[in-house]
Amino acid sequence: MVDWVKSNDEKVRDAFDRGPKNCTMTSGDIQKKLATCCAHGVTKVIMFLNDKGKFLERFITLHHVKYTTSETLKGALYGILDCHTLSISRIRGQGYDRASNMRGEFNGLQRKILVENLYAFYVHCYAHRLQLLVVSVANSCSSIQDFFEYISLIVTTTSASYKRKDTLKEMWSSVLEVLSIIDEDGRGPSQAAVYDVKAWLATLRETGWDDLFIDVQEFCFAQSIPVPNMDEEIPVRRLSRREGRTVTNLHHYRAEIFYVAVNKICVEMDHRFCEGSNIVLDCFSCLDPKNSFSKFDVDKLARLANIYHADFSDDDRGTMREQLETYYRQHPLKEFFQQ
Repeated sequence: MVDWVKSNDEKVRDAFDRGPKNCTMTSGDIQKKLATCCAHGVTKVIMFLNDKGKFLERFITLHHVKYTTSETLKGALYGILDCHTLSISRIRGQGYDRASNMRGEFNGLQRKILVENLYAFYVHCYAHRLQLLVVSVANSCSSIQDFFEYISLIVTTTSASYKRKDTLKEMWSSVLEVLSIIDEDGRGPSQAAVYDVKAWLATLRETGWDDLFIDVQEFCFAQSIPVPNMDEEIPVRRLSRREGRTVTNLHHYRAEIFYVAVNKICVEMDHRFCEGSNIVLDCFSCLDPKNSFSKFDVDKLARLANIYHADFSDDDRGTMREQLETYYRQHPLKEFFQQ
């Protein structure tokens, strides 16, 4: 690195040539200072526009904190921004996990920043939200929970075969091994799930293995996997058989599984996907370049200007929609977005 600098800077080259021969710049302290200077130079470049005038998301730094309270985290964050001469007032979004000290509605980090900057909208990772929603729904019903347990066992058992690049036919013995264990143990809170597995295994034992590798739907029809009679009376789950209470299979699958899952999905969707962040992301989605900007929407762009109204004058917001529509009609989308 030093040789490269010398070859490109005459002053540096003169300083080395006239200096003592033991000035090799290889001591630990000097190396750290050189690396730090490089880091500062790179950071200064990536924090702003690139050569094409576009913003790129970049990692800036790691920072150690002694405590993880929202107040401590706020101080650390503000210190980092000050170090890089970045203004708090220019923040237009926050993204953290769902830890209470980060997303707390009244005392979390996102709230403390939002109090000082009304446009620093907090958006929790949508993929993580969806994952938490699925976990919550899976735990809402024992039959659904059993299903995911069995899938997890199968995936765990077959993962080693997958890493060895085994074919599906070679991996199938591992799947059967897991299903056989489930069949023998009959474990899990829901006997309905175990019944389904037993019915599948019983059918498999009577057929040739070649039929296992066709399309799933064709396999089910071809192998005549037993389907429960929806009018059949069965004991109520979670109650002693001595009580003698029964319900139909239809009621069990519809009211105790399907309705429970749908209700839980609705509750979790309302809880985890709040309207505020949804509006912001929905408006920004109109700038998605996929499929030749097929989602482009002038109304959504104008609405963004109202959401971030401090960034636009009243006159700009009043004429923005008309100007966008006029320019959009006269220019191709690619040229439109470049402007």
